[in-house]
Amino acid sequence: PPTYWPVPLRTELNDIKAQVRDGMLVMSFGELTGRLKGAGALSRDKVLGLARALEFLHLGMEPDVLAGQKLPTAEDSVALFVADPAEGAARSTPAYQAAAVTLDLACSVALADGDASGAELIHLTRHIESWTHLNVAHRKRLKAHLRLRIMQPTTLAGLKKKLEPLAAEAKRTIAKFLAHLAEADGTVSPDEVKFLERVYKTLQVDAK
Repeated sequence: PPTYWPVPLRTELNDIKAQVRDGMLVMSFGELTGRLKGAGALSRDKVLGLARALEFLHLGMEPDVLAGQKLPTAEDSVALFVADPAEGAARSTPAYQAAAVTLDLACSVALADGDASGAELIHLTRHIESWTHLNVAHRKRLKAHLRLRIMQPTTLAGLKKKLEPLAAEAKRTIAKFLAHLAEADGTVSPDEVKFLERVYKTLQVDAK
């Protein structure tokens, strides 16, 4: 437990927490482990141990390695934010997972024309706020998830497995949301249309 860590490490952890405050802190994973005197690549157990130590201090980390997400490399960005103990294991529920994969797809659509517009980002952030079936802690984590996905989008092929278990109605809802997102900035480019057609095919929804 962090209360038994050496004083310099506890001081660094508290400094990181002070930097996060009520907002969000984004840095490379290498920078984070470097501040905690980590040398070289960390084993899976050590990365999970670090995530638990941050959680002990009420700090959440995206990617959510404690929920099974891929471990970040030193070059990958991580987002730290004030977490709530109420999060618990509920972020592994189908409702949360559907919300996360919707954001993954949405970021890919927003970036299909080469850049995510301010209007698209505002639209996505407001949409997260509207998901009242998820608690406040989960919506806060999803905002951190969004921040990372805009910087490091997931490929459509990489999302295919996560989309397969969703019910047909959920897939149609996601497809409709993505179409609205594409026109949030007032312009729908040919690249966005092509990408949406690929997404619709993956979701097994009629592209017409």
